Amino acid sequence: MSQHFEVHPQNPQPRLLKQAAQILQAGGIAAVPTDSSYALVCRLDDKAAAENLRRIRQVDDYHHLTVLC
Repeated sequence: MSQHFEVHPQNPQPRLLKQAAQILQAGGIAAVPTDSSYALVCRLDDKAAAENLRRIRQVDDYHHLTVLC
């Protein structure tokens, strides 16, 4: 299942940010815009979500992932 959020860049809606955080807490993967493209993100400590992210990106276990803060 997918869900689309339109978050205002200057005044982000707390309700939408909370929903996105709940999706990530539940093991979901999110696509967030960057300055050049989109990044797929998941929780750092969620091994199953990281495996799903690698499967989506079609990379193996040796491919390093980026930490986004």
